[in-house]
Amino acid sequence: MTPHVTTPALTGTVTAVTHFHVSDAYAGCLPETEPIVTDDPVLAMDALAHLLSDWAEATEPDDSDATGAAAVAEIYCSCPGHGHSAEHSDVLARLERGADLSETAGLRVFEIAVCVQLDCLKYCPVSDCRTVASITEVDARCWCCGADFVPWDGCSWLG
Repeated sequence: MTPHVTTPALTGTVTAVTHFHVSDAYAGCLPETEPIVTDDPVLAMDALAHLLSDWAEATEPDDSDATGAAAVAEIYCSCPGHGHSAEHSDVLARLERGADLSETAGLRVFEIAVCVQLDCLKYCPVSDCRTVASITEVDARCWCCGADFVPWDGCSWLG
């Protein structure tokens, strides 16, 4: 699951695009895969919920860490059929304010890092479009208007 990052509602000169990196790794180690990047905090929470859930399913069913990871995944998930608890709303509000989120299960750390670095995204240079994608996105062209994506320093609408 690689959600696209899009920001067509931005106006004026932009100096940073807030986005989220969702990843998991062994404690103290770098992630083994590229993080999932999105500018939507709800999608970031869903991605984290699915990472936690997948890890819990792959672990022994009677493991207390797996049970805890599955319970946290239920809280964070916004997929249809899941209720939105007060805890879900609190975590979402924290992400929207720019706070990182980290959960530990067993020897794994699952996290959402809030980021404003320009160089981990690529940009549509068309001022009216302003689509943004993760630098790892395989498409070289904007899926909204068809222009070639450019790095941050080649984008005129960034300050």
